Amino acid sequence: MQLFPGGQKQLKGLGRFIRNSSPLILVRGFIGALIIIGCISTVAEGDSTSSQESEPVSIGASLLNERCTVCHSLKWVRQSRKDRGQWEETVSRMVQRGAWLNGGEREVLIEYLVKTYGLD
Repeated sequence: MQLFPGGQKQLKGLGRFIRNSSPLILVRGFIGALIIIGCISTVAEGDSTSSQESEPVSIGASLLNERCTVCHSLKWVRQSRKDRGQWEETVSRMVQRGAWLNGGEREVLIEYLVKTYGLD
């Protein structure tokens, strides 16, 4: 199975390039790639404290959008204001009806619902 048309020819061409290139060119290319990867990861990390705090919120929002909208619109959720116990009951009921959430996802979703659509 080819992943893309002409893939074998392109891989053979890469092998020929590596065999015919001087070791210095290959080392420079490898070092350049490492520098680029390091820069990308540094930019992606940004302010780690704010990204760590917002990560569960974004995961909760994603779970809500991906899993809950399979059966109903977000209008039902946005109109609801519930405390933690009520959200736990609601999510448990949805899981019994077929929502796909494992234990960790369930807790992240409940935390998101309480913070975003809680009674506070």
